[in-house]
Amino acid sequence: MYSYVVEDPATHIITDFVSFYSLPSSIIRHPVHKRLNAAYLYYYAVSKTPLSALINDALILAKQNDFDVFNCLKLMDNHVFLEELLV
Repeated sequence: MYSYVVEDPATHIITDFVSFYSLPSSIIRHPVHKRLNAAYLYYYAVSKTPLSALINDALILAKQNDFDVFNCLKLMDNHVFLEELLV
């Protein structure tokens, strides 16, 4: 589980939160690649950061942690940031 928060620099209050979890998969019979590191969006809460910006940051954090793919379902408010980030 990977969890990140956004802290207001002036008040030191936590304003936003995003998390994702790891579900690696084995790659069978490939000469080079043995594992696929997949991240799955879990929980998020926003109050000051735009949702698409928070999820974009989560994508960057997942890449920095060597994930190959970032998965999320098309439910709740996910369609809002999915449409923005896919363009």
